[in-house]
Amino acid sequence: MSAYLEEEILDWAHDKGILGAKGRGTEAGQHMKTLEEVEELTHALADRNLPEIADAIGDIYVTLVIQAEMQGLRMSDCI
Repeated sequence: MSAYLEEEILDWAHDKGILGAKGRGTEAGQHMKTLEEVEELTHALADRNLPEIADAIGDIYVTLVIQAEMQGLRMSDCI
C-alpha cells in the first residue's frame, strides 16, 4: 500500500475523533473493531459474496493502520 493511502486513512481517523490528542479511540477498542471486521469477512466468505469480501478486507486494513499508529508504528514497519 502506498504511504499516501495510509496518510489518508490516518487523516480520516483524526477527522472521526479516533486518533489525536482528544481522540476517543483506544487500543482495545481498535482491536475489537478489527475482530468485528474479521467476523464480517468470515460471513462474506461463507456466502461467497465478493463485494462484501472486498469491503471486509478493506475495513480490516483500515483498523490495522489505525492500530499500528496507536503503537507508534507504520504498516510498512509491520509487513
